[in-house]
Formats: sequence, C-alpha cells, structure tokens
Amino acid sequence: MKRYGNAKKMSKTEAICAMGYDVKSSRGIWTKDSEDKSRVLLTLWNNQVKNGTNCLYVDVDELHPVGESKRDDLIHNPKHKARKDRLRRVLDGAAELDVVIQFGPVGAATGAIPWRPEEQFGRKWRLVKLDPATGFFRVETD
Repeated sequence: MKRYGNAKKMSKTEAICAMGYDVKSSRGIWTKDSEDKSRVLLTLWNNQVKNGTNCLYVDVDELHPVGESKRDDLIHNPKHKARKDRLRRVLDGAAELDVVIQFGPVGAATGAIPWRPEEQFGRKWRLVKLDPATGFFRVETD
C-alpha cells in the first residue's frame, strides 16, 4: 500500500498551519484544538504508522505493551493527558479528527505532511479505540 500519496513534505509548523490551525511553533505539540473546538489535530510519527489489512494504523497499546517501562511514563505525561481529553471529544462525535504525519526519529522531526484525504487516495484517519483509563488509542485510515 502506498503510504503518502501526493503530499508535499514541509516543516511540522507549516503542516499544522496547512491544516488550518494557528501556531507560531509546533515544538511539543501532540494534539491541538481548532479555534472553535470542532476539530482536533493529532500528530503521528511516520515510523509508528503500520500497514494493516487495507488500512494504515497506529495503535499505542502495540507501541507500548503492558510491562514496558515507557508505558507508565507516557500515562503520566501532561501532553498525553491533554491528547486523551481531546481524543475523547472525537470519540464522542463532538470534534472531527485531523492528522499530521511527522518524519524523523521520535522527538526530532525532520519534516511533516498534512494528511488531506484528497492527496491520500481518499483515505481519512478515524479514531477506532480510546482507553479512558490509560488514554491509549488506535487510529486507522478508512
């Protein structure tokens, strides 16, 4: 499955702005609300996006299995808590999901693409699972 269609690679800040979010700096942004809170931006790392059956997906439970030391650190991270709260609104239908894919090693982006379905073979990301206790989630393309 071809992953990223015709999207142009740009800086993470440019990619977030291209999705309609107002940011001066994208450093440390895991999620962001649109001004009217009708949309939630989720940033994903390219090396964490997996090929599924007829879809791409990211599953945080797979990335950080029970017993892994980073799992507890992530659960208690304030950015993760904010992401959980925002994704809850998406799951409840109160907000649409937007995605930016980041490239490079985790924590050191070398570029990003805004995920626009028209540039991605019509595929759109959707939230399919959110654990209310841990905030771990699964998103996949349709």
